[in-house]
Amino acid sequence: MNTVHDAARLIYLTQAGCQLSGKKGKKVVRSNEQEYSQLMQRYYGDEDFRYMVVQMLEAAEMQILHANSERLQISSASAESMWATTITDYKLRVGKADIPTARLLIVHLAIAMVLFPEAEDLDAEPEDLGVLTVSDTLRELEKFASAAKNVAEDDDLLYPKERSALMDFAELPQVRPDSSDKNADSWVGLINGVIDHMVESRYLIPPRKVEEGAEIEYWSTRAYQCSFKEGAKFLFDRFRLLQQEMDSKNDIDEMMLTHSKES
Repeated sequence: MNTVHDAARLIYLTQAGCQLSGKKGKKVVRSNEQEYSQLMQRYYGDEDFRYMVVQMLEAAEMQILHANSERLQISSASAESMWATTITDYKLRVGKADIPTARLLIVHLAIAMVLFPEAEDLDAEPEDLGVLTVSDTLRELEKFASAAKNVAEDDDLLYPKERSALMDFAELPQVRPDSSDKNADSWVGLINGVIDHMVESRYLIPPRKVEEGAEIEYWSTRAYQCSFKEGAKFLFDRFRLLQQEMDSKNDIDEMMLTHSKES
């Protein structure tokens, strides 16, 4: 039993499983499912082997984000690592060359606003967080679209490229009934596409059963918290300020409308 070889194989097959954008990675995983299952059993049953896996990952500047009986979830130990897979690489991981990177990133930011309404939620226990739904994500996207139209050009909350991206996004229809619900040309299509990828990459956990007529709810995993915090924290913090500015503006508008009706 070669501990070094087996540890390297476990890391290699785990990385192949993360290459969701390429058919080669999926083919490697499917062709070696039995071996991977045996390696995972050894990972949990052999302390020396588990230590070797961790040491090899550390040497490559990687870390284990999440582990269960079926597979590992690994990531770079820092955003500067050559193995870094961060939110900024999201377009490559989704493998949708025809979808502008900015659209994917905007949807990802809206999803993060739902799952992490407070900055400290990025460090909270996943089970203590709320759930994600498509309708909640749509509400956050509406705020982004409103920001694109209402934030002054000299407002330093947005960079020119970000303003342009939001303007582009705001022009998309929320739903396109004449096309797939996972297309790249509507808000709902983009949301569904991103959520499907996040479930596949074990960033989100869907319910096992959904009551008829009920909206599907998803839970965040620790892996997603770590990846998002590592890859997009700076961008997330600035878009949170943008969200708060829109919330404040809406509160003022509602207060003025109520006052006008009372007068």
